[in-house]
Amino acid sequence: MRDATGTGRAGAAGGALPPPGIALRVMERADIDAAERLREAAGWNQTPADWARLRAWAPRGCFVAEVGGRVVGTVTTTRHGPRLAWIGMLLVDRALRRHGVGGALLGHALRHLDRADAIRTVALDATPLGRPLYERAGFAAVWPMRRWAAVAPPVARPPGVRPARAADLAALAALDRPVFGADRRRVLRALLAAHPAGGFVLDGPEPRGYVLSRPGAGGWYVGPLVATSAAAAQRLLRAALHPLPGEPVILDAPDPNPAAAALLDALGFAPQRPLFRMRRGAATLPDPTPRHFAIAGPEIGSGAPRSSRCRGTPPDGGRGWARVDATRCLEASSRAMASRPRVAGTSAPRPVSFENCIRRLFSL
Repeated sequence: MRDATGTGRAGAAGGALPPPGIALRVMERADIDAAERLREAAGWNQTPADWARLRAWAPRGCFVAEVGGRVVGTVTTTRHGPRLAWIGMLLVDRALRRHGVGGALLGHALRHLDRADAIRTVALDATPLGRPLYERAGFAAVWPMRRWAAVAPPVARPPGVRPARAADLAALAALDRPVFGADRRRVLRALLAAHPAGGFVLDGPEPRGYVLSRPGAGGWYVGPLVATSAAAAQRLLRAALHPLPGEPVILDAPDPNPAAAALLDALGFAPQRPLFRMRRGAATLPDPTPRHFAIAGPEIGSGAPRSSRCRGTPPDGGRGWARVDATRCLEASSRAMASRPRVAGTSAPRPVSFENCIRRLFSL
């Protein structure tokens, strides 16, 4: 693949053709079960509803890799307006990793996006494990972030915060666009419609911030969180946590905003593994601002893949265990799985093991 630097567009994908015996095709609704098996094996937090949204946003822009009719890999693309696109959900069956499947899927997705002449930037959120693959494809790291996890503490709902409504979307998009770098009203609308009880707005003469949350496979995901001040962000995060006492919660916060780390630490969150926002093509992504407290999820550019390792000590050297009651984590995660709405035509969620519960919380 050629580096896109200086091309003005996202750049030609080139190379990375499928290895012999690997077929690439558009993802269909019937593939969601197979995609879920790959997602579960990797320990990621997305749900069948997330797959369904990604397909709805890009019916011809989500792809699978097959071997003998069996799905062994996935990748998705999401466009945010005419000039920015996102890569997500790059998953490969563990038995076929390091055999060129991931590179082939990434190249296929980039060639698909390159056919849209208006796209000038392709971006993604990467783990340290995935970063070398993306760098070989011409992506460059823009800024770091970190996953944070906790069992939600009991908090009072703060004054001045109200549930978000569909009528708020225009104002929220105006607040959000300078932070994200594009108009993602379509994404905000879909996330709010999917879980209306998880959206909150802090009012003022104009909205002073908003937060969205949604159920995940192993814990509630909070984000995006955009606010005009740290005090506003604290009230919004407390509003999101208020209905979730005892539930596992995760979010991804930009490292360059120290107020985000201070807020999360004060509420009992423990920092987990790092992530990197990366881009390919024109430098259209803004740097994090003091208003950016949590992204919307690595798959859509606003969680990120987790590695499959599980060890006995969290990456903070053990301090995080004091903040997570493992039994409550397991019970809460199992309740969330059992009560999660199912997408028609998909299998029921599988039981959550103790090991997977800890892995999902700490992203080991």
